[in-house]
Amino acid sequence: KSVKLDKSSITLGTTETYTLKTTVENGTLSQVSFTTDNSKVAGIDNNGKITAVGVGTSKITAKTYNGKTASCTVVSHLIKQVLL
Repeated sequence: KSVKLDKSSITLGTTETYTLKTTVENGTLSQVSFTTDNSKVAGIDNNGKITAVGVGTSKITAKTYNGKTASCTVVSHLIKQVLL
């Protein structure tokens, strides 16, 4: 079973989110685990939802139970806040 993500890279502002569209060949999303290599930049939940939490770069990896992987690089930057 292979796994594919709809994005190989994405840029988000801190606090922004994006849910990766994940395709599993002959399988379901429940057979995929997601990890981040830098949780200070981006978090990921079990459904593939990325949340940018800090400034920098992080690599999100989706892995099937049989070891197939796909990844997405997340670049996170500060969102300029407007003061009213």
